[in-house]
Amino acid sequence: MPNIKPERWVTALQRVSEIERKSSILKRRFRRQKFTFSRRSAWATPAGLAVLPADQQPELPGLGHVHKRISAESILIGKFDVETEVRLRAFYPENNLSVRYQTGGDRNGVIRTVKAHNLVHPHAPNLMPAVFEHGTIRDNTGAYLIEATLQGEPATRQQLQELIPPLAAQLHHVHQGVGIKSKSLVNVVGTGYQWRWKKFVRAIELEPRTDKAVQELIARNEQLEVSLTHGDLVGSNILVSDNDFVLVDWEFAGFKPVAFDMAKLIINVSDVESTLEQIQRSFNGSVGAEHSHYSLREQIALAIVLTLSWYSNHAAKAAIARRMNALNRQTTKRVNALKQLLRVR
Repeated sequence: MPNIKPERWVTALQRVSEIERKSSILKRRFRRQKFTFSRRSAWATPAGLAVLPADQQPELPGLGHVHKRISAESILIGKFDVETEVRLRAFYPENNLSVRYQTGGDRNGVIRTVKAHNLVHPHAPNLMPAVFEHGTIRDNTGAYLIEATLQGEPATRQQLQELIPPLAAQLHHVHQGVGIKSKSLVNVVGTGYQWRWKKFVRAIELEPRTDKAVQELIARNEQLEVSLTHGDLVGSNILVSDNDFVLVDWEFAGFKPVAFDMAKLIINVSDVESTLEQIQRSFNGSVGAEHSHYSLREQIALAIVLTLSWYSNHAAKAAIARRMNALNRQTTKRVNALKQLLRVR
């Protein structure tokens, strides 16, 4: 990840200052703090440095400094910070609080996180961090939320196999609480889904047998179970501490096929078949049970196809953020998992 330019840090600290002035629970600071920055991180105190996510620890001793009258002790700029306006997280370790800030109108991840919290909390109160306050700045164009900062480390690949059953069970409680509906594939993914898939096949020269299996699956246009989902269920968004876990970063939450949440997990497990059985038990056999529905296995495969179909869009952003190697590694894993799910030999 390249280093963030100093002027971008000036903007980021200014946004945190605006949020602190607007907030009713964050303390304002009247003396300037010196922030050291490196890569995507800036910190003013040892405590601020320590609270930064373990997988985002900066290179020390740092590359430069910026000063600002804010109470936050560290700031992390988003890994896909490629838009005009900055996106960030700010940390307040003394109070175990953090701030998230984004723009984006109705598709703003902060707004979607708040909506998800209102739906998740009544049915699975410990599944996501508590949200204490939310609001907007800059003439309502930028949204922020203040949530609990949770201790823990991102789930490792070794931990995922054990975490998937209880995690899927808690998500099932949420699905039952908010309701589950059925939608056809085309009503979920739109009419461009198959065209984008063909574009992906050409882009990476995918072998014909996998393409044929996917085309036949799409053509059936059967039903999928839809409810509230996390939307980005990767290991780094599962914090593990003291044999417990919590899901963070709900900015992609929305009403989507419930099996789609499992797709980003299953590409990282060593035993796909046993994992499928565990997920089905955790969902109480509710996914793919009806004759008119895709099976659980097929629905997870369709989620992987959907992600792969957006490869060109993801590649454009990854190129700007200099993350093409990471994208290509993930693409290879997705294709391999897809072949297992569709039993392509």
